[in-house]
Amino acid sequence: MRWVKFACLALPLLLSGFCSAQQIQSKPTKSSGSPPHFRWVNPFPEGKFPGLVHATFDSERVQEKIGYCIYLPPGYDEARNDDLRYPVVYYLHGGRPGNETKSIALTTSIDTAIRNRAVPAMIYVFVNGGAVSHYNYPQNDSPAEDILIHELIPHIDATYRTIAGREGRGLEGFSQGGRATARIGFAYPNVFCSAASGGGGHATEKRIAENDGRENATLRFQPGANSWDRARSYAASPHPPVDWLFYVGSKGFNYSNNLQYMEYLQSLDIPFRRMIVSDVHHSARLIYQQQAVAILNFHADNFGFSGPRRKPSARTKQKTTVVQSVVDRVERDIHYAQVGERSLSLDLYIPPVVEVAPSLVVWIHGGGWRGGSKKGCPVRWLTSHNYAVASLDFRLSDEARFPAQVHDCKGAIRWLRANAERFGCDGRRIAVIGGSSGGHLAALVGTTNGVRTLEGNVGGNLGHSSRVQAIVDMYGMTDLFYNATVESTRCDLPDCPLYQLLGGKPSQHLQEAKAASPVFHVSFDDPPLLILHGTEDYSLVRPYQGRFLFDSYARARLDVEFHLIKGAGHGGPAYADESQTSTILRLLERTIRDRANSRLPRSTPDSPR
Repeated sequence: MRWVKFACLALPLLLSGFCSAQQIQSKPTKSSGSPPHFRWVNPFPEGKFPGLVHATFDSERVQEKIGYCIYLPPGYDEARNDDLRYPVVYYLHGGRPGNETKSIALTTSIDTAIRNRAVPAMIYVFVNGGAVSHYNYPQNDSPAEDILIHELIPHIDATYRTIAGREGRGLEGFSQGGRATARIGFAYPNVFCSAASGGGGHATEKRIAENDGRENATLRFQPGANSWDRARSYAASPHPPVDWLFYVGSKGFNYSNNLQYMEYLQSLDIPFRRMIVSDVHHSARLIYQQQAVAILNFHADNFGFSGPRRKPSARTKQKTTVVQSVVDRVERDIHYAQVGERSLSLDLYIPPVVEVAPSLVVWIHGGGWRGGSKKGCPVRWLTSHNYAVASLDFRLSDEARFPAQVHDCKGAIRWLRANAERFGCDGRRIAVIGGSSGGHLAALVGTTNGVRTLEGNVGGNLGHSSRVQAIVDMYGMTDLFYNATVESTRCDLPDCPLYQLLGGKPSQHLQEAKAASPVFHVSFDDPPLLILHGTEDYSLVRPYQGRFLFDSYARARLDVEFHLIKGAGHGGPAYADESQTSTILRLLERTIRDRANSRLPRSTPDSPR
């Protein structure tokens, strides 16, 4: 992906862009039919929420100023970061009319997650949805959807250091905003790469679809401008892929109609993820208190490598190894296994110019075993070095408990070996790379060759081996037994990813925790291992988790490197800088790169242990 130079704006423009609503009061919308208290600019509680400011822009469509609130993550204003660009999530409030300040309390959870390095840094923009909850409604001089797409987003990209493309934009909303997220996201897949619809009133949208745009006796919208018709149009036409999440509280009044809408999306073969938050009512704040990290990481998975990007210096431009080919061949959604009704698939990225069959690298995504996706593969740059990259989906912890996840990954590796020649790849030598929970699974796949209970039979191809020849574990957990015992107070909570992976309190599932720990599987024949971890990782996966696995490898006198990255957190651009990518390439070069005088025998299953 190209790194874009940020052009500094003139000081007067910056100052004018940050005028607060207390300084500029807008008039109510012009039509007498507007809700009486709606304003385009609203009072803002200065200093109440960390990182949050209020600003306005001049709208040509309504000929007045429109307010928005914007959360800027820690470090955004520091001089050392003035060449960083950040991904943006546009958040659509609930309520009718609502305004740009309605949902800003969520920034408390957002800021905590980012400061704790549980998620990468990103910007959140809280949108003013107009008089009629994000609809285009010209009767009330409120073209809110057009203002978002054609005015607010260009303004944000021009005023702040954003990743100004769909690969750096997410959309999200709750209640009325959840409806709008589906409605707008399905209409503009070229604008957003991720969309999270929370607690939307999709039954009302269905009524609009069935009644020629009428919501009730007084409100009529443009026919087709609803979440049902737009989903059908989305399914029927080619478009860039959008990763969808639908979440709802199990006690929310929109719970049942969200389930109905999800069934409708399934009938259209639109892939999406679902999140049911148990025992929570219709409240974005309560859902974020429990699931903010999972929701933010859902967006981050689609923003490429963990969020902000740094513009390389002139010196780095000459030496950097992260060069993304724009013409590599991509085979998406390749089916590799069927487990019950669940189809498992992978995306395969193949080098653009192939002189010899490229060796395979398997990428396993993160997300706390309960989120994430094969989309947005952050090691796709390896295709520029003649490696093919397979990015896997696997069953998440809300679908199946451990060891389903490692069974799926091993099944995918066997499938790749069995089918490598179909795609012009060399399946004899395979490396596995993962980040966060994907790093854990990569290490577990690599250290459990021949362990029958963790091999499984997902996808068949049992005549082929799931053994890998190299492992890269980036900030992954390696000793779950430690967390289940020493850190049981934290890990025994139902919202802990480890609790969900093991199917209950880790302190009561110690055998499963041990079986899921790479440190307990290290043996004399395990492949070379590279561990990358940040010194400032304050998530559930502290840097000592990398040390645990390094020590186990060292005691077995195995090939291992452990790189502590100074100042890095749980993910982030430091893991993709020249030093780390060069280290990864060196490992791959000496472990899986084909050599004329070094031939492996045909892949066969490993002896059980």
